[in-house]
This record gives sequence, C-alpha cells and structure tokens, in this order.
Amino acid sequence: MSYAPSIPLFRDKILLEHPQFILFRLLASVSIFIGVVLFCITLIKSHEFPKSAGILILCGAVIYAVGPTINIYLAIIGVLILSIGCFILGYKMLFNVKE
Repeated sequence: MSYAPSIPLFRDKILLEHPQFILFRLLASVSIFIGVVLFCITLIKSHEFPKSAGILILCGAVIYAVGPTINIYLAIIGVLILSIGCFILGYKMLFNVKE
C-alpha cells in the first residue's frame, strides 16, 4: 500500500536528485560524523570509561560509513567493530568494572 502521488518522486528519482534533499543529506551526514567524533574523543579522554571503547566505536563508525562504497563486507566488519566498542562501554556502565 502506498500513497499514489509519491510514487513518481521515487520512481523518477525526483526526490533523490533535488538540491534541497542533497543539501539535507550532506548536512545530516556531516553533523552525525562530527557528533560521533566528539563523542569518541570524550570517551577516549574520559577516566571513567575504557579508552578501547572509544577507539573501537570511532573506528567502527568510520569503517561502516566508508565500507559500502568499497565492499559490503567491509561495512559489516565496521558494524561488528562498532558493536564491540558499544558492548565494552555498556559492560563497563552496567557492572562498573575498573580497567
């Protein structure tokens, strides 16, 4: 079930090639990237959380972002690295384990 007037927007790629939509995607991508970098730098500098978690999250996010342009398996590896970093961070927060 779909909304009939929106079908040409996707079928003819009108929406994907519209300059405002391209600008939105670019701004969203840049702001998400800056947020991830700042978050990971904060984790790495923090004395409360493991530095390895911040490094893994940063590396995983970058590999996941770049991965699909190179190889889909590289994107999957990026997700796995990101997940390991998040697991380490979550484990530390849940059990308050000292390094």
